[in-house]
Amino acid sequence: MVVEEKKFVTIGGGIGSFTWVDALRIYGVPKKDIAIISPLHTPYQQFKKYCDAIGLTSSHRLRSDSGSRPDNYWGFPGYAVSEIWEEILADKPKAVMKTIVQLIMESLYGDFYTPSAGRVYKSIDSEAKRIGWSEMLYLGIATSIKKLPNTKIAVSLKTQSGATKIIHTHAVLIALGHTRKERKKGIISAYDNHSYIKEQLKKKGGKVVIIGRGATAAQLVEDYIDLAYEKGGIEVISVFRSKNVTGIDSRKLKQKNILGWRLQQFNFPRASFGGSLIDKTDLLWSKASTIPRNSWIHKIRKAHQDCIYKVVGRIPDADFVIDATGFEMNTYSHPLLQKFAGRNKLVKLGKYFEVEALTSNESAVFLSGINALGNGYGPLDSFLGQQYVTDKTIDFLSQQNWSGIHKSSPKQLFMEWWKWIKNKSI
Repeated sequence: MVVEEKKFVTIGGGIGSFTWVDALRIYGVPKKDIAIISPLHTPYQQFKKYCDAIGLTSSHRLRSDSGSRPDNYWGFPGYAVSEIWEEILADKPKAVMKTIVQLIMESLYGDFYTPSAGRVYKSIDSEAKRIGWSEMLYLGIATSIKKLPNTKIAVSLKTQSGATKIIHTHAVLIALGHTRKERKKGIISAYDNHSYIKEQLKKKGGKVVIIGRGATAAQLVEDYIDLAYEKGGIEVISVFRSKNVTGIDSRKLKQKNILGWRLQQFNFPRASFGGSLIDKTDLLWSKASTIPRNSWIHKIRKAHQDCIYKVVGRIPDADFVIDATGFEMNTYSHPLLQKFAGRNKLVKLGKYFEVEALTSNESAVFLSGINALGNGYGPLDSFLGQQYVTDKTIDFLSQQNWSGIHKSSPKQLFMEWWKWIKNKSI
C-alpha cells in the first residue's frame, strides 16, 4: 500500500477546496506539499452540473455579489469591474455604461449586478491554471480520516484505477458540498437531467408541478413558462406550503412578495459576511426566497393572468412533479462524514472552523461550506462564505510552527495581488 507525506490535504475538490488551496499557494506553500482528493477534474464541475440541470446556462446570472470571487483572494477587482474592462477592450460603450449605471443604481432602481455563470467558470479556470491545480489533484475518493498516535492525520483514498493510497498530513480541509435528498417515487429532483420532461411536454402538453420557492424553483418555473408560451397546452404549477401573502417573514421583518414568492436579493445581507451583522445569524436567517429580477416578476405575473401558471398549497394530479426544495441539510449525510462523526461522537467546531477533537499542536482538521453548518456563521454555503472560512483557517495555521505559513505584510500581499492581476503563475 502506497503511503505519501503531504503537509496539507483537502477532500472534496469543489469551490471550498479551491479557495483554501488558492490561499495556501498565495501564502507560499509549494505545490508538492498539497494534495487535493476529488473525483472532479475542475473545482466548479459539480456546481456547473447542478446549474445545467436547472437550465441555468453559462449566460445566465448567478445569485452572487460582484466581490464574491472564489478566484480572487482579495475580492478586488470584482466581477463587475472585470466585465466593464472587457467591454472597454471590446469597444462596447453602451454595454460599459449599462453596467456602470447598474452598479451605481443597484438597490435604488433596477436589478442588482450579478456575474454570469460562464464568467465564474472562466475566472476559476484561469486561477486554477495559475496555481497549478491539476498538479496537486489526486483523482479519487477519500474513504477514511484517522488521527495517528504521532498526532498526524491519515487520509485513505481510492483512486479511479481502484488502487488504495494513504496520505499522512498535518492539516485537512473537508469541503464535500451538498448531499442529494432521497425522494419519494414519482418525484423528480430538480438537479437530475429532466430534458425528457420538456420533450414530452412539447409533444403532448400537460401539467408540470414544481415544489419549492427558492432560486432553483424560480429558474425552473421561468423555463417551463417559456416552454408553455412556445408550445401551448402546458400548465405550470408551484406548490407552496404557505402562500405568505402578508409580506411578513419568519423573522417578523417586512419582505417583498409576489404570488407567494418571497423576494430577497441575496440569502444574507452583505454586512453578515464580515461586517456589523456577522454575529446576528438568528435574526438574519430567512426562509427560501428568490431574486426580485424585474423580467422574472413580469413573466410570472403575465403567465398567471394568462392562466398558464398558478400557485397551490398541495400537490395536484400532474404529469410531472419536480422537487426544487434543495439538498439534504443534515451536515453528516455524506458517507465519509457519517464515519467521521460516528468515530468522533460529537463534531464540535472551534472559532477557526477546526474540529476540536482532531486538532492539536501538531495537526488540524477543518470543515468548510455546508459541512460546517451549525457553527454560528450563517453564509457558509456561498462563494464569500467559503472564502471567509479559508481566511479563518489561514489565521489558525499562521499561529502553528509546523505550518510554515506566516501572515504576510501589506507589501507582500500587494505583490501577490499584482501577480494575480498579471496572471503570473505561482
